[in-house]
Amino acid sequence: MHAYRRLLSHPAPNPGVLTSLFESITTSSPHATTSLGQGAAQQLTQLSSFSSSSAATASTSSLYSACVFERLPLVMPTPPQWELDYATWQETLMARRLKAVPKEFTDDKRVVDEQASGGPSSESRWQPAPLETAADRSGDRKTTRRRLDQRIFMLIKKKNGSWEFPHVELQQGENTRTGAERALKEVFSEEDGSFQPYFVGNAPAGHVALTNGTTFFHRCQLIQGTPPALASGGQWGEIAWAAKDEMGEYITDKNTLELLHKML
Repeated sequence: MHAYRRLLSHPAPNPGVLTSLFESITTSSPHATTSLGQGAAQQLTQLSSFSSSSAATASTSSLYSACVFERLPLVMPTPPQWELDYATWQETLMARRLKAVPKEFTDDKRVVDEQASGGPSSESRWQPAPLETAADRSGDRKTTRRRLDQRIFMLIKKKNGSWEFPHVELQQGENTRTGAERALKEVFSEEDGSFQPYFVGNAPAGHVALTNGTTFFHRCQLIQGTPPALASGGQWGEIAWAAKDEMGEYITDKNTLELLHKML
């Protein structure tokens, strides 16, 4: 009875030990089950079967590590209209409290000279660069020169497969951060320092449980450079740089898509 109580208090009892204990109790004496109690015997049987099923699940489940490679915004995004209206109102309110300063302290001498010469000023000649690139107009998603004011994320497609983030199955003793780094290296054809990735922390940003196992997602940012071409002869056939609102066009799994909307 004391051994039975110790096993019940153990956080993860060995299924073989539980089975051996139950068999020894029931076969040693015909009155063993009665002395143990029907409820306790049933509980011991259920605990043994639960431990066996848990051990089988743990041995067959696979762990994967995926790399969420992103290019950060290159320009300031266009503020919404309410923010522009608020900035205008705030500027008008502050202008009422400002003291008038003589023009010789505020006028730029270069601008005054340009106006005196009768030619166009440098300020009037300056035009901001458009936010829309040639890739945006043509719908090309294979380049990072698109959606300049947003974050875009790299997705890859296997030959005759579906779109996904680069991922690998974790090896024995390998952590999720190292696995994500290995997954990114397997995508590209060369490692010549043409681009610099930066992994954000050692802990994954999220995970999702699928039928084939559990996948952990690590964030990685493109610091500088341009990623090279896909590895020739590898398993990847296409590459795409998609924004958060475009993920539904590539990811079909509902649970993964829900996680990405929270994580990205």
